[in-house]
Amino acid sequence: MLLQIAKHWKFVLFEGIIFSVLGIVALLFPLFAALSLQILLGVLFLVAGFAQLFRIKALWQMPGSVSLILSSCLLVIVGLIFLFYPMGGLLSMTFLLALLFFVDGCFKLISSFRLARAVRSSWLVFSALLEILIAIIVWAGWPTSAVWFIGTLVGIHFFFAGITLISLALFAKNA
Repeated sequence: MLLQIAKHWKFVLFEGIIFSVLGIVALLFPLFAALSLQILLGVLFLVAGFAQLFRIKALWQMPGSVSLILSSCLLVIVGLIFLFYPMGGLLSMTFLLALLFFVDGCFKLISSFRLARAVRSSWLVFSALLEILIAIIVWAGWPTSAVWFIGTLVGIHFFFAGITLISLALFAKNA
């Protein structure tokens, strides 16, 4: 694999630069990044909802089609809300992500105590406490945190993905 990357290290480097720049833009403009993501999700939910409705129309006699119609309508409604009321969608998405971080952090903390005798679990404890802290910070600042939270997460992800790709390209070039 390293030989393949070494052959095309410039492409990997270019991709890393693009990701890093997108990450920096998202970190500088977190609301823009979050709203862009929100609009994209709105379009995806709308398309998925209508595609499912189209399929159900053809398979109307199939058992469970009523629940699939309700699911399709929910996708369409959420898609429309995300498109026409992006801040409302952003508020709910931020709240749910904070809830996910909190619950996941609690589960990781419980797991770390159970694993403590078998393996070193200090990184798991650190990760769990960090997730719980992030959730508390977001909830403490909610609804204002919706303006920066999702865009910041996307920015951090893109930036470090870019740095990783740049490092990989430069390592492969010199290998």
